Amino acid sequence: MEFDGEAFGYQADILVLRVDLGSDTYMEADGRFGVSGTYSTGDGLLYLNSVGADQEILTWTAYKDGEVVTLPGTGPAYSLPVPGESLYRCFTDRLEIDTRGATPTTVAMFFYRSE
Repeated sequence: MEFDGEAFGYQADILVLRVDLGSDTYMEADGRFGVSGTYSTGDGLLYLNSVGADQEILTWTAYKDGEVVTLPGTGPAYSLPVPGESLYRCFTDRLEIDTRGATPTTVAMFFYRSE
């Protein structure tokens, strides 16, 4: 994830997204993903605004009780992290953002520094 002035951007050319749906039931998607927008910080919160996403999901694979079904094509549009306010922690080697997932629960995202 890159921050420049008031703008941020994140690009993943190889993305695997996993959505847990219960015991032995989940979905995975693979593809590419990009998100950008504006940001600000304050009081330990990261505020993401004007967020736009560019995605290309190549396949969705569903797993349930040992059965596997793979379908090509795009799924629902999403943005990670989601717009709005999120708790964040910044370290020398990584950024951690607590964001909401597909459910109202909080999901921690980890962005590691590469040089």
